[in-house]
Amino acid sequence: MVLLVACCTMSCKKDSSSSSDDGSLKRIEFEDDEITLSVGDEYTLELVAVPSNADLPKCSFTSDDKSVATVGKSSGTVTAVAEGEAIITATTSDGKFTAECVVTVTSGGGGVTLKGIKFEEDDITLAEGATRTLKLVAIPASADLPKCNFTSDDAKVATVEKTTGKVTAVKKGETVITATTADGKFSADCYVTVTGGGSGGGVYREPYMAFGATKTTVKNFETREIAEEGDVYLYYWGENDDVNFIYYDFQIDSKMYWNAVCLNNTNNIENRVVSFLSEKYQYLGEEQGDRYFISSDGAIGVVMYFDSDVWFVEYFDATSIGKAAFSAKRVKRLAP
Repeated sequence: MVLLVACCTMSCKKDSSSSSDDGSLKRIEFEDDEITLSVGDEYTLELVAVPSNADLPKCSFTSDDKSVATVGKSSGTVTAVAEGEAIITATTSDGKFTAECVVTVTSGGGGVTLKGIKFEEDDITLAEGATRTLKLVAIPASADLPKCNFTSDDAKVATVEKTTGKVTAVKKGETVITATTADGKFSADCYVTVTGGGSGGGVYREPYMAFGATKTTVKNFETREIAEEGDVYLYYWGENDDVNFIYYDFQIDSKMYWNAVCLNNTNNIENRVVSFLSEKYQYLGEEQGDRYFISSDGAIGVVMYFDSDVWFVEYFDATSIGKAAFSAKRVKRLAP
């Protein structure tokens, strides 16, 4: 039997307050007086006392149609048996008070059993102040995706709304956002990296840098809007206010060997990008205002320079150029 907490269709919760403050029980209520379950699901109903300062006595539970839904006599755990509607009744041990919950059972999921959940993106990068709503998918995809709750491992780095999965980047650092199905059976993690956003909150994202990759591979990676495409290049518009365009250069056999990002000179972009690159690459120094970086394995060379009121960040295949040759002079190539 599949154990899932129901995706409940909840009515507005009753006001459990009472003008009486003597602590005597006036009635009992279900927290949810209407729920919807799929066949095979289980859901434990919760009772509350009215007024809330009264003691909740022991209660027993019954179902008016066990062919649709059964209920544990003392636990209040409902098991969906077949499509239809049943009423679960709770009765205090003295028989003085009762409460009812309407249970609707649907086929749900087309009979496909949920095996797990996962994020569409399990690793994201956000600038300080940026937001992103994470999306979950069911495993297998044909199964119903149940309601899930979201938590952040470090809310000082990024917070997340419990029911929507909307992440807000707070400050530079890393955290893990975890989604858990309401029954606690399945969970999924998304790793969130928050970068220093500076003023303006724009995001600088590195291009695809697998030198030797094909145009098809690059196009599958990119989420920016493509502006122009030729036999030996790809040209994309920027993805936000910081990025003006990005350009990929390919050899005749369609293997990439160079790319560049053009950045608008706004929102403290120079310091933000220098900080960003310094975290990922070894800084080689400055020559005539141009800054040089190289990856720890010596495979990727990066040069950052200012030209015509914009900043350029260019990436090279440093293994073919050679570290010494790369750092000796600037290689300047502009998109058409």
